[in-house]
Amino acid sequence: MHIGVTIFNEHVARQDIKAGRVVEVPLPRKQFAEYYAVTPKGPKHPLTEAFVMWITGLL
Repeated sequence: MHIGVTIFNEHVARQDIKAGRVVEVPLPRKQFAEYYAVTPKGPKHPLTEAFVMWITGLL
């Protein structure tokens, strides 16, 4: 059995929530959050920037 906690946008987890694999914890909606894209040191994969821009658009 695996147990963990993560925070992510509902849009990203919609299918897992519907399937019951992820349980949404009700929290107050007036929260401040900061998001960071963490990548390894060294050369970036050519699609890294495109992915970061896409995920930023979801948030």
